[in-house]
Amino acid sequence: MKLTFTVFFYMDYKSFLHKLEGLDNAEICHNLSQLSSTFSITNFLNYHLKNLTKLDYYFPIDSSSTRYKIDNTSYFELSLIILDNAGRKNPKKLYSNNSDVFFCPLFSDQNNNSYSIYSQKKSCQPNILLKDSKLEIIESNILKSNVTIFIEKFYNLIRFENNSPVYFLSLTKLIDYENFIWEYDTNTLAPIRLISTDQNDNRLISTLKILSEIGNQDSLDFIHNTLQSNENHSIRWEALKALINLDYDSGIIQLKKMLLDSHPEIQKAAKESLKLLNSENANTI
Repeated sequence: MKLTFTVFFYMDYKSFLHKLEGLDNAEICHNLSQLSSTFSITNFLNYHLKNLTKLDYYFPIDSSSTRYKIDNTSYFELSLIILDNAGRKNPKKLYSNNSDVFFCPLFSDQNNNSYSIYSQKKSCQPNILLKDSKLEIIESNILKSNVTIFIEKFYNLIRFENNSPVYFLSLTKLIDYENFIWEYDTNTLAPIRLISTDQNDNRLISTLKILSEIGNQDSLDFIHNTLQSNENHSIRWEALKALINLDYDSGIIQLKKMLLDSHPEIQKAAKESLKLLNSENANTI
């Protein structure tokens, strides 16, 4: 009997997610709000905790938020988020989303919990950081139970300001996501840096740094291929630095070619690097 309930519990949400495919954002908001009014936190958490007891070990982690994945399809992931008030009043940084996300509070103390939505208003691609482009607040409101908030990837950010815990259903689109997010300073609302959301990209950057330090000439083919073919500008620049370290003359040739790179930050970095090298060479004459 318990097994039947467990399977049915998850089949319901899988079916719900499939029904969302092809709907517009307004229709998705409506359906998520309807689901939130019938969602049982107690049943779900009891099921989740029962699974935790099957683990051989468990490490508790202090955090201002906790996410439990409920179910997913190839298009959507549905999660339960518990947002604690600890550390949420004055976050030092804000982050954009690399996917469209829908937040629906299950219940909230309307006297204590609110949110603000910021607009990035970008005219550039997500992988190009405009350091003079600050966030603008476009909406501030109280959190209302069973009312879904839609955050469009790259263009909008959300900041929760809660003095008591809040429980959300979170629906994330898993298609057409961006590979970069922007990090902002909460006080100045100015962008700080780009962050790659692709773990493979981050691993590749670390690998290039290690190969550069090891200095083995057998790595040159891999570094050349990465420099010529990788779409991530940060990886191409890291490959160039590794190449210069292993084969200086070849690296300088590639550095000059990067004056015509497709990414403006690479063009700028190449120009400044060549200017610095020319200055150093002039001083040694």
